[in-house]
Amino acid sequence: WEWPSYLDPETQEKGLKVKISSFRRQVRNKLATAKVNGNYVQSIVALNEAIEQGFDETLMLDTDNFVAEGSGENFFMVKDNKLISPDLDASLDGITRRTVIDLAEELNIDFEERKILLEEVFNCDEAFFTGTAVEVVPINSLDNKPISNGLRGPVTEKLQKTYLEQVRGKRTANADWLTTVKR
Repeated sequence: WEWPSYLDPETQEKGLKVKISSFRRQVRNKLATAKVNGNYVQSIVALNEAIEQGFDETLMLDTDNFVAEGSGENFFMVKDNKLISPDLDASLDGITRRTVIDLAEELNIDFEERKILLEEVFNCDEAFFTGTAVEVVPINSLDNKPISNGLRGPVTEKLQKTYLEQVRGKRTANADWLTTVKR
């Protein structure tokens, strides 16, 4: 059946206004990388903090001040056409994250997983979140500072388009990733 997007088309194109959270993800803690109910409490509080201040989403750092993830999404940035995502010391190894990494490889987009300094995000060319609900959504600003020119970048757009085609069964590549559900 048709699976509607969680975000409206305008947000999918123009992106999210993101706030750096005052809450931190624990580093090298098995609970930090597990999808468990206790982690959602911190995420909800962090997201509410951002929304109360007029933002759409939050970016959480780890206790060593490296970029971790959003309140319920994985983080990616692009610098010099290279896709970069934080290591998994303080974030979930999400299915959507892994799918985007696989698609990047197919599209010949270089990928690197490593620790990311906050200053790098302010100086990156593009940034986006991934997740089951948000799929692939650009980040247009961080703490009211535009990411690059504040628009969805070409790498983000290519990955977003390819991801949406993939999960909607419009690509022949990786067809075995999908299970058809009949009504």
